[in-house]
Amino acid sequence: MSYFETGVKQLEGEYRGGFKQGLWTLYYEEGQKNREELHTSGSSEVKWTAWRSDGQVWAEGVLVGQRAQGPYSEWHPNGVLAAQGLYEEGKQTGPWSYWNTQGQPSGDPQGDFAKE
Repeated sequence: MSYFETGVKQLEGEYRGGFKQGLWTLYYEEGQKNREELHTSGSSEVKWTAWRSDGQVWAEGVLVGQRAQGPYSEWHPNGVLAAQGLYEEGKQTGPWSYWNTQGQPSGDPQGDFAKE
């Protein structure tokens, strides 16, 4: 376990054989859950879910060796799905779907992709 200078928990998880193992939870400095990561022994794959500081889910996906790989989903701050698609070796691949804040399909990138 690790703590911010204020005494609030920063992260918790377990190491085995010098590697992260099982569920790791990271927190915002205010104490809310920021991110969960699931580390599997003997694998470089990490499944993760991230939350906004208000507790709303922000995104989830998979990393392999620090690169995005496989399914990815992202939500607008109001909880409506914003983007969904696949990554291959850190790059978007195949068809991606986007929805506006009302949940209607959008041809324009939404969520963090709208900022690029």
